[in-house]
Amino acid sequence: MIKGFLAGAATLGVTVAVLFGAQAGPTFPEYPPTPDADPSTRHAVEVSIPARLSVQRAPSSLSVAYDLASLRNVTIMVGKKMIIGMKDEFRVYLEGDTRPVPYRSSSEFEVKEKDPAIPLSNPNFLKSTEILSSDPDGIPAAGRRHVVEHDIILFETDIPAQHMWGPESSKNYRVLWEEKLNAVR
Repeated sequence: MIKGFLAGAATLGVTVAVLFGAQAGPTFPEYPPTPDADPSTRHAVEVSIPARLSVQRAPSSLSVAYDLASLRNVTIMVGKKMIIGMKDEFRVYLEGDTRPVPYRSSSEFEVKEKDPAIPLSNPNFLKSTEILSSDPDGIPAAGRRHVVEHDIILFETDIPAQHMWGPESSKNYRVLWEEKLNAVR
């Protein structure tokens, strides 16, 4: 009886998939690499980047933000019609512990280029605050210091930003600049 039920359930599942399609949600367009992008023809672009973190510790929470007073301009060399992207990697761990390989969080987004200079186009990036609490994150641990790291990576690629963006899959992907900000609290 159970074998018959399982076989019937499998058949029902296949029938439902065929009748209603295997796709559960909307489809997203896939954009091909920019055809006339040329990484060999380079030009200077200036971006504003923070130099320090602002970390505030309370008995049951740790808040992490970029210190906006530390913004400085950085010049990067970008290929013609290449997309400038930014990856922000964030991790927090106990001082003295091994640095974790997987990041606590990571995000990537496209930075829009304007001639001759650009700020980071996502204002929420610079103004965002990560708040960690002892419940449920376990941070901060009483009587222990934490290492807080934000890695900012600027890169170029010829693949436009899109759903499930994989800029590293391009043969023209290149890291242009990287900054590791850290604090111990």
